[in-house]
Amino acid sequence: MKNLREKTRFLTSRFALAALVVAAFMAGCGKSERNVPSGTSGIPNEEPLVELTYPQSDPDGHYVALSEPGTYAIEGTVASREPVRKVSVNGVEVVPYRVEDYPSYNTPENIDVYRFRAPLIWQPETRWAVRVTDPPLAQEYLYSPDTNATVSYWQQAAKSAPSDAGLLYQLGNSLFGKSANDVIRPLTTALLGKEQPPWSLYQLGKAYLTAGKPAEALNPLNRASAAYPTFADAQYDRGVAYYDLKRYDQAAANLTTASKLVPDWAEPLVALGQTYYAQNKLQKATDAYTHAGTIWPTWSVPEYSLAMVRLDEGRMKDATMHLDRAEELGPWRATHHEQLAEKLFAKGNNVAAWRQVQIAQKLGGEPSQDFLNRLGRKMPEPPGKPMWWTDKSKDGKDARKEPPGQAKEKKEKKLKSDPHESPNSPAAKQPPGQARKTNPGTNGSDRRENSPGTHGNNDKHGSDRKDNGHGTDGNNETRGSDREDSGHGTDRHMGNTGKSGH
Repeated sequence: MKNLREKTRFLTSRFALAALVVAAFMAGCGKSERNVPSGTSGIPNEEPLVELTYPQSDPDGHYVALSEPGTYAIEGTVASREPVRKVSVNGVEVVPYRVEDYPSYNTPENIDVYRFRAPLIWQPETRWAVRVTDPPLAQEYLYSPDTNATVSYWQQAAKSAPSDAGLLYQLGNSLFGKSANDVIRPLTTALLGKEQPPWSLYQLGKAYLTAGKPAEALNPLNRASAAYPTFADAQYDRGVAYYDLKRYDQAAANLTTASKLVPDWAEPLVALGQTYYAQNKLQKATDAYTHAGTIWPTWSVPEYSLAMVRLDEGRMKDATMHLDRAEELGPWRATHHEQLAEKLFAKGNNVAAWRQVQIAQKLGGEPSQDFLNRLGRKMPEPPGKPMWWTDKSKDGKDARKEPPGQAKEKKEKKLKSDPHESPNSPAAKQPPGQARKTNPGTNGSDRRENSPGTHGNNDKHGSDRKDNGHGTDGNNETRGSDREDSGHGTDRHMGNTGKSGH
């Protein structure tokens, strides 16, 4: 791999080094708008560099908006001279893991790169606030949604060096927000040369998975795993590919390996649970889901998944308990709530079925009219109950968690189709070439507005959500054979429930 100077000579002057963010920050010919300590190759001695990789960010503090509202595992990297043990995203703290041969263009090769994932609720105006919490650092890195700006940045960067596989990796990440097929073509071209970067192979496999081509995904994923035996991400995606091909034993083997390689990563365990669920191995599925929930206790997906298992076992009371816990943590995805609604309807719990329909619709889903007619004939739609996550501020803070005695501003946020940040927002007013950084010690108004606060996935959310509408109305202990292998839904990454749309 080329050293930093060799890498940066490909870039035009507009890609000046910004000392704060994205793993694509490169030294350009123009003057940087930030002062950088000398003798560090552009990296402050005590300040890591942060990049979002899903959704992909750019050096100006933008990121690619996701396809639909719901819960996602937000991914990123931290390049640091010191070991990074914990990272917080919008107040949700997770344990990162060190990766090898990562295509980071803002760091010399003697700087380690750590990868993190955090389960978070995304809505069209959500801003991400990332901070390294162990070792504790005051700096915070803020990102606002702007798909066009992010994609345009990486398109121009890749155009400056069309044969550079690393830049194509960043471009590929940004294009996942538009079309997986747009990713396949440039990556295939980049891998025609002698070098076969494992992360580019991994990304090509991921693109095939997203495009619904699991058989084609296996070739690059197998090559990536062979080049990098401890490549947990490739093991995970191999497991997903085998799952999609209904080769469940191989899926379970790869997902188990991924989980062992990165014990603090919950997604492989949920995917493993879904693999067992597809084989009707409900106890093994329960164990995997339960383990995932202990690793990421703020993630709603294990609880929804456990509810599916309990419904198949005819344990309606336990299923209701898991649904209540899950809704306290946040939504799943529209498709999954629609599937839960149909399963609850089949079990005779029409109240809970309507609740899942209402959540799906709030996320932009469209349950089939035939199903709505059948459900309506059994029971008219009840009044909708509040969904706390629709009142979250743009930075992910739950307004109801303010200290006692302070006024709580409740604003119903309508889900918008336009993912771009308002031009009048503080994040949009940042100078060009800078990702937004704040210091918690600053008393400026932008710091208060953009505080990550406590993410809605955390802890308790107040007594007003005790009743989530999962009441029972008969036939609760019905044991049917209506369990479907696709009951959880598997967009691309099963654990991230459609990434992960990735």
